[in-house]
Amino acid sequence: MPKKSLTPYLYFMNENIPPSQSGDELFRTVVEVNEKWKAMAAEERTEWKEKVQSIKNKSAYKLHGQLLRMIAALCKAQPQQQSRKQKYGVEKLAIPENYRALRLMRDKNLSVLLDMWNFQLKKVPFKIMSQLHFMAGVWEKDLQVSSSIVEVCIIGFTLHEGVMLCFDGYYDTADEQMWHTLAFDIEDATSACVNEINFLVPLINYAAFEKLIKRAQATRIPNNTGFSVKVFYAEDFFAALKIWIERHRELFTDFFDCGTVVETAVPKIRCDVHRAMRGKCHAMQCCPLDFVSYLIGTYFNYLREVFPDIGLAGKPLAYFKQSMVEY
Repeated sequence: MPKKSLTPYLYFMNENIPPSQSGDELFRTVVEVNEKWKAMAAEERTEWKEKVQSIKNKSAYKLHGQLLRMIAALCKAQPQQQSRKQKYGVEKLAIPENYRALRLMRDKNLSVLLDMWNFQLKKVPFKIMSQLHFMAGVWEKDLQVSSSIVEVCIIGFTLHEGVMLCFDGYYDTADEQMWHTLAFDIEDATSACVNEINFLVPLINYAAFEKLIKRAQATRIPNNTGFSVKVFYAEDFFAALKIWIERHRELFTDFFDCGTVVETAVPKIRCDVHRAMRGKCHAMQCCPLDFVSYLIGTYFNYLREVFPDIGLAGKPLAYFKQSMVEY
């Protein structure tokens, strides 16, 4: 079995089983420790998450040689796990069945964005346009070991200053409490826009993260009455942004500094966990930071080429300079 990325769950399991155990004795211990994890409060899980984050060289951390196999056996022995996942009542999103349906849906999304911005321009000119948030999530691919673990990345971005903040965390979505924890984390990660009318989350790969989207749509950000999440295709968002700039070019020219230096390169970025995995030639799954950084860099470089007289953020990825990976 391939080596797994070190999650708080795996770290907790590994730290609570005797290295000398094996066979049936080890399996019984894994069952007991797994029950402790399931009963653990969100605050305590956060502490284990912080412990994992404090490990500088995660690739050098050694798991019990039989732990992953035992966890896989435990998952197979628990048929009720599937019913537990279903209790959330997550409805499948309406994925377009054909090209015509896709065009109609995207036309609708574009109209919604333009209408919303037209309304907001009268209330808070450029406020919502200058504080955007991009969100990506990656679920663990191994269905037998940790398929409920999702890595979530949220990046705050302004049209004028580029990337302002970044949040990255792991969540066990099989735990109902984790969704509440995610809601609070989103509030912390987006504290810069608490006065905005809407919270925009253009999500990369809309269909792949339908559970995350449905949960985000249903979650009210704590302490902000009526402050709800809106989700759009990233492509639709940038298409609408291009049209909006064309229609309000003079306003944009006055608002932004046209002398901004244009950045043409799109650096590849990974978080510490995925960068360490890559260093060990690991068969690495996708990193949400890669999703978001590439998306922002690609689209904003394109917009700066189309509108050279408008000083959109010239260094959208400067925030990540220390995290860049050379390819």
